[in-house]
Amino acid sequence: MTFLALHFLPNVERELELLPKPEVSRNWSDLTRSSRCKMSRIPSTVVSSQRQIAQDRNPFPAAVSFFATIETETRQRHLAFLVIGGHAVNLYGFARETADLDFLVCSDDRSSWVSLFAGLGYHIFSESQNFVQLASDRDSAWPVDLMFVQPATFKPMLDGSRVVEFYGTASRIPALEHLIALKLHALKNARPHRFLKDFLDVENLIRINHLDITSENIRRLFEKYATFELYEKMSAAFGRG
Repeated sequence: MTFLALHFLPNVERELELLPKPEVSRNWSDLTRSSRCKMSRIPSTVVSSQRQIAQDRNPFPAAVSFFATIETETRQRHLAFLVIGGHAVNLYGFARETADLDFLVCSDDRSSWVSLFAGLGYHIFSESQNFVQLASDRDSAWPVDLMFVQPATFKPMLDGSRVVEFYGTASRIPALEHLIALKLHALKNARPHRFLKDFLDVENLIRINHLDITSENIRRLFEKYATFELYEKMSAAFGRG
């Protein structure tokens, strides 16, 4: 069995390995340029609106306008991104509130992303090697968190991602296994006030998508990205502990 290696920036706890790359449509083969992080276009034939449970049937005009702007700007700059965090969890079927917008992006494009959002009226609120938190002076604007990963991690995740309709635009979310792996890594390192939210995210991603908590794949996800203790707690939540 072949595994994908995930390379985060050096001060992240350890290198991650993901499950084998999910099956993707051959129509997606033209999504990336020869550059390690760039994206050319999203074919309309693979856009899906499946599981838009968390989105309003008539979304706020501001949200539609914001994502239309992001789509235009990223296409012009050839920037690729994955929507992660609460919005991605919502699109996999677990509807919960989220206060910000989380993007997974390539570390090679850091300055381009900061420049893009600066042009939209955002400023850096907090910054580290792996994250940039952006805020806007406009009360109605979403706070934006950018998570940076190395090209060797980003391209396989992009290749394995799903395309969904998100507030009227075609956006990408990680494959379910990849999203669970990211959430498990966050759960393992969660601060006390975030633990319950991350735990419920993982539990409901598994439950709603009809994954088997006792399966070898799920056990291995916990072994690689979390701890055996967390696996036991999750098993107990499913009545298997």
